[in-house]
Amino acid sequence: MKSIKFQKNLNYEIVDVVLKEHIFIKKIKFPLILMNSDILTKDDFISLVNFHKQYKNDLTICTKQYKLNILYGIIIERNKRVHSFVDKPDYKFKINAGIYVFSKNIFNELESSSLTDMDIFLKKLIKKNKKIKSYPLHEYWIDIGRIDDFRKAQIDISSGIF
Repeated sequence: MKSIKFQKNLNYEIVDVVLKEHIFIKKIKFPLILMNSDILTKDDFISLVNFHKQYKNDLTICTKQYKLNILYGIIIERNKRVHSFVDKPDYKFKINAGIYVFSKNIFNELESSSLTDMDIFLKKLIKKNKKIKSYPLHEYWIDIGRIDDFRKAQIDISSGIF
């Protein structure tokens, strides 16, 4: 574990061990920011942690506005009869940006000996009525897990956008 000065008054640790090793858990400082490894962002982590603390969240999930462009007209029908038509609509969604802030009590909900997909874990927490709030990102954010987005991020970095 290596501690690094990142933004003013914010340290982060590069962790290269499995998070649920009991020896390591004792060293984690909470709240803990957990981020997917294929995310590139200019998020203000200090504001994010302050939001998490201000609302006393168990878990904070960062969201990003996502616009889905349908390239074709949409037919809405009932019993094969056309009810309405929308030409090339745009739909907006709040998507999971892959950045989370955990309080210690939520982190302890993870089972120590098993891997868990985040979607399954989130459903479990929602079912338990844990306090989960969304934090909208307005800064640069891109998921570089797809090759086209990775190439876009490279252009953004070289052109100074990121």
